[in-house]
Amino acid sequence: IFFSMLLLFQNTYYHPAVIAWSRDPERGTATSIVISILEALFVFLPYFWRPLFPKTALRDSNRNRAAGRNTDPSNIDFYTKNTIVVKAFYNFAKHYMGFFINYVQFLGRVEPMGAGH
Repeated sequence: IFFSMLLLFQNTYYHPAVIAWSRDPERGTATSIVISILEALFVFLPYFWRPLFPKTALRDSNRNRAAGRNTDPSNIDFYTKNTIVVKAFYNFAKHYMGFFINYVQFLGRVEPMGAGH
């Protein structure tokens, strides 16, 4: 649920019409404050409120694997390598594709579609 919500935010956050509406100076003070708070929560503090949602962890799967509950012993090498690859991709995706692109959009450095073509 948590990551789906982050993806929904990013889908709408990068849409030119949504950005134009959210940064429109004539939308009212109360709406402006609410949108600014939501933007800050999703751009800068998404993992601050992560504990509010259920969590699954790869380390829990590793514990079960070591106990022989969910992996055939012949597949342990494959499972261990796969876990390392998934963790590496996840860290790259979280920090670069998630945070960096949000920061760029927050600073207004994303060109409108077609401007660079």
